[in-house]
Amino acid sequence: MDLDLSSTLAGVSASAAIPLRHRSLTSPGKAVYQGKFPLTAEFRSGPRGYKKSYEDWVEHQLMPHGHAVDLQTNVLRFEPENWEYANRFAAEHPETMVLSTWRAASGMPKGVVDGGDPLGESTISFPGHWVLSPGTTLVQGISPTSEIVQVASTTNMRRGPALLVETTNNGNTKLWDRFEYVLIQGVDDGANTVQVRREFNGSPAARVFPAGTTQLLPMPWDDRNRKPYTDWFFNLSDSCPRDGNGKTAMDTLLEDMVGPLREGGPLDLIAGIDLASGPLTVNPEFADYDLDGIVDEDAIYRNGVKTFYKRIREAIGQDGVLTTSLDYEFSEYINGVNQEGLANPDDPWEHVTRTVNNVLSWEKFAQLPVVGLAFQQHMDREETMLRVQLQRLLSGYSVCLGMAADVETGSGSEALDEIKRIELYKGDEAQPHWLGKAVSMSRPAAMTPNLLNGSNSNDKAKAWDTIVPSLGVKRGTLLVEEDELVLRPDEGDFAGYLTLDLNFELEKKSDFVVYMEAISDDDQLLRKILLPQISVDVEHDAARAEITSKDYLPLSFYVRGASAGTVTVGFRFEHGGDIRFRSLSVHKAADTL
Repeated sequence: MDLDLSSTLAGVSASAAIPLRHRSLTSPGKAVYQGKFPLTAEFRSGPRGYKKSYEDWVEHQLMPHGHAVDLQTNVLRFEPENWEYANRFAAEHPETMVLSTWRAASGMPKGVVDGGDPLGESTISFPGHWVLSPGTTLVQGISPTSEIVQVASTTNMRRGPALLVETTNNGNTKLWDRFEYVLIQGVDDGANTVQVRREFNGSPAARVFPAGTTQLLPMPWDDRNRKPYTDWFFNLSDSCPRDGNGKTAMDTLLEDMVGPLREGGPLDLIAGIDLASGPLTVNPEFADYDLDGIVDEDAIYRNGVKTFYKRIREAIGQDGVLTTSLDYEFSEYINGVNQEGLANPDDPWEHVTRTVNNVLSWEKFAQLPVVGLAFQQHMDREETMLRVQLQRLLSGYSVCLGMAADVETGSGSEALDEIKRIELYKGDEAQPHWLGKAVSMSRPAAMTPNLLNGSNSNDKAKAWDTIVPSLGVKRGTLLVEEDELVLRPDEGDFAGYLTLDLNFELEKKSDFVVYMEAISDDDQLLRKILLPQISVDVEHDAARAEITSKDYLPLSFYVRGASAGTVTVGFRFEHGGDIRFRSLSVHKAADTL
């Protein structure tokens, strides 16, 4: 992660266009800009409760071996009384990059406490700021105790959260101060009735709603939260209704999120924003952004997301930091990845593989200095030894990818936390950044023979004359154009997927890894590679992946414990144009960095 800030500041007068706050963020004293590793991070740092003094604040900061971590994400918004302490800490530790952590896509209404994710409570209280779906009208009034609602039609009704809201006589204007959140628990199409749970998820008290002028509107909900129905999408579209102060949902979110970070604000030394726990990469389903009763196209939401990113960037400056899940559609606004759960016992190898693919791909698109975070989550106390090994994976991969590795295990024991710190701080020497610069992307497996058609030379990943005999194609053809292999789909509509089969021999049970560098020769931003189909028994499948039309992406697919014999690995691609390969190889080795 050697960062060239000159490209970020190109064409900008350091004394004119960039505020003092932002110029200070490019300080060469910040570890993330020095290219030294391993970088250390603290995920959602505390304290979240009120602290009576700066000394009290500092006492609760994680300072392993007396060193401040290189990168800290901090849930600052819950206690504004602490802001002066957080800002002072950032000033006194210029080597540390502090990010304010938020959720951007969805949340619970303001004042509702989420027992799981502390970021679940949003700052949204106006009912018109949520994404709503086309709904129906009450044909019979209800009392505060009614649980069966007679409606004009059940066509748009489904289980999940919904909004009851009164309207004017013609139904065109919603009376936003007369509303209630309910949970639809059942739908009877024959009787045109809906069973609801009243006063749901922070709703105002149940009330009387009249027939004819009351609408029941389902609400798309974000299923990335482990608790169903409670996280609702923010309406980020241009058509979002405005509250009594003339603000849209985006206005409200940005005022709270980035307002304190502006120059002269109480958090003006905080480096930027970390958007975690449900980023802006999932589109709400059945969304009616302009409330005309018709489901709108996803493009309306995507345009709103672009505006949201743009406004964050305008507030934090071009050299402020914005981390989130990688969104290739808006690479000009995002610095890098927030990779939660990189090393996860449920499927650690898949998580690592996907992270490597994602981060290497992002570096192809990044237009800003790359800042990446890797966090270990979802640990069980019974898995201590496995967690130690996963932490080593986390630390090692983070070093090679130029990411900051989490210092704490979260739910882990103090002993395991100390093991992590030993790994990150060179044992008893407690020396930060002891590995120096990133190890680059040299992958030992690539130094072994390419198994396709028995190629036994290390440079055979592009020798198509020897590779093609080992390949098979379904619903397409292969051809070589100059130094590239082209997979061309059959013309016309066809059932199934364009598939490239890789055939090779394993003399004994082995791990193997497939490397490819490919591009989708069409206009698709992302084109999925489905879960590879493997003809022999394996201990661990490879991961899914994506390619794009924007550039060639380096991808790896690591398979553990494949049985001996003739192996066929089938890569199925979503429909689209040609797929062009710069390289393709299979290696009987583990995918390590």
